[in-house]
Amino acid sequence: MICVITQILTICQLNNEYYSIIPLEAYGSEKLAMIDTLENVRVHVQKLDDKFELELSYKILVSAQVNLNRISPLDYLYKSIHCQFEALNQDDIDCHFILRYIRASSPNTKVDHIFKVSRTNNDKRFFERNLNNRYLLWHGLLVEPLCAKSIGSPF
Repeated sequence: MICVITQILTICQLNNEYYSIIPLEAYGSEKLAMIDTLENVRVHVQKLDDKFELELSYKILVSAQVNLNRISPLDYLYKSIHCQFEALNQDDIDCHFILRYIRASSPNTKVDHIFKVSRTNNDKRFFERNLNNRYLLWHGLLVEPLCAKSIGSPF
């Protein structure tokens, strides 16, 4: 019995600490929900993750605005998330693979540029896992653009 009371008091104390640090969604007159189950903990951990991502995004956007005179906001954003864009050389093996795929599926498509998008240490993390199923990531549209039918363009 004493052990159960001690556990309840500990949970109450931890709830008080949590609610005193984290901004609340409830109004002053509403009763705060007790975080006393594993599912409630998971829900609040997800909320904290979401808030962290919002805060990080906000800081990056504000910093991009502050540095507007020194660097393009888009370049600043890419640098802050450690993302690099590189135009592939036409002699590159990945470029040949992509062009062969495009020509096989829609031969009339004109390709101006092919870009490689990568993040810092992405290749290292990939190779550390010893995976042999490396594939190119393709992006497409789920809905055909209105102009695609009129100009005969694949999407």
